[in-house]
Amino acid sequence: MAGLVLLQGMPFVMRLGLTIAVRSLLAGDRLCWVDGVNAFDPYAVARLAKRAGRNPRELLARVYVSRAFTCHQLHALVIKRLPQAVRELPADGVVAVGPAATFHDHEVPVPEAAALFDEVVQGLARLAAQGVPVLVINPYLPQDYREPRFARALSRAAGVVLAVDPAEDGLALRVKRALPTPSPSERERGGVRVERRISPLTLPHSTPLTSSPLP
Repeated sequence: MAGLVLLQGMPFVMRLGLTIAVRSLLAGDRLCWVDGVNAFDPYAVARLAKRAGRNPRELLARVYVSRAFTCHQLHALVIKRLPQAVRELPADGVVAVGPAATFHDHEVPVPEAAALFDEVVQGLARLAAQGVPVLVINPYLPQDYREPRFARALSRAAGVVLAVDPAEDGLALRVKRALPTPSPSERERGGVRVERRISPLTLPHSTPLTSSPLP
């Protein structure tokens, strides 16, 4: 099992991560979307759904979005509300976007922010350990270069790390940490597998549409 998958890098990771999530929705899954950068775009979901010949409302009804605007809100969301939502919906996977962004807050002491963020990462890792596919989309922020501890904490917790970095001809997707290759006996037992739902890692390249909130 991939566990927690981290997709990090240039802002393009937002579009790439959304595309991965839509592929999961097209497969019939329900997703909890935790948004720390107010990036969920229902119109982009609708365009991708139409391109696949599907009704956008059908897909949007199965993604449950909750936004956090402070580090304390995001902490409460991941630690208190998310596990319950995953269990009760039930959800087939979790997408967490920009979880570190709200922790770069000058009004919150660094030790407090670091402790809260560690608990957020542990909360996401616990869900992944319970078999819930978790995709964390972490775009590089200017603040990360001054205070990289949050990005490093995510990387340490991830089972798979993918990065979108600048390249000579544009952008390159690099595998910085991959799943271990299963042994023949593990393959026979099915003990190691990549989850289909949220981390396929196979990348494709006039009423307002909305999504459902977390319960």
